[in-house]
Amino acid sequence: MKVFNKLLKGVSTVQEDNPDSDEDEAKNGKPDPLGPLEQLPIPVQVFMEHLDKFIRFLDQPLAVIQVTDQSNQTYEAFGFDRTVTLETVDILLDLNYMAVNKLFLNSNLFPVGLSLIFKFPFNNFCHRLIETIFVKFLENSGPESQLAFLENTKLAHKLLEAEKVMEKPVPLYKPYLHRIIYSIGEISDRSPSLKTELDGIEGWNDLANEVKEERKKLETASSAAKAVEEEPSFFQPPSVPDPEMEGSDAYEEGRDDDDEDLNLDDDKDMDSANDADDYDADQAEILLTKQEIEASA
Repeated sequence: MKVFNKLLKGVSTVQEDNPDSDEDEAKNGKPDPLGPLEQLPIPVQVFMEHLDKFIRFLDQPLAVIQVTDQSNQTYEAFGFDRTVTLETVDILLDLNYMAVNKLFLNSNLFPVGLSLIFKFPFNNFCHRLIETIFVKFLENSGPESQLAFLENTKLAHKLLEAEKVMEKPVPLYKPYLHRIIYSIGEISDRSPSLKTELDGIEGWNDLANEVKEERKKLETASSAAKAVEEEPSFFQPPSVPDPEMEGSDAYEEGRDDDDEDLNLDDDKDMDSANDADDYDADQAEILLTKQEIEASA
């Protein structure tokens, strides 16, 4: 599956590199994003022909591993099968083929994906992948597909129900659900039919506004923290040398003989008028110790 995903990413790269001229399009095999599945690249066709089987892997993977956490609680691991399958779906959504997106919508992929969030409340890899997949599909879809997505997944209702659950500690998927809510709000601002549908769901606008306010507070706090980090230090070295020091004969005297200074015996002083040029800051502690010894001898 990792190799297969590399092939799909290669398909995406080839499409971007192909010329746009109609004459070369057929020769290079550049598929029409709006065309049927039979005209899409072979790797895409292969995966989509077995889509139902891969969706079953999300529910019942080939290998089931039990893990035990630090509190001695045992539960099912999210697993490799689920991870690479969702990664493949993510890559295919990037290709944005209408035939593929339609097959995704008419399958059980999205409802099963939503159930994984609640089945694996401690796995942020799962939460992040599902969030990315949902948002990409909604952003790339037209009004009819967006409404069908909401209907198939009951996403708005599931998000409202999840918000009512008051668990301690707060489930790890909660921030990702809020990100989904925020993204849906942004998308609905550009899709009147989606906005109308969401406005008719009791409690949705209140939840969406709460999430927006939460987002604003986080962005404000983040901006304030960044401003503090970027604030210049009160004591900073000059960005350019002091012209008075640069023009001083005492400062320049002996600087041309620095290489010879390095070969002097340890008990002889160097010849620079500026002592700061004679001593290595890394050796300051050693030199000071030597002076103390000589002074007490």
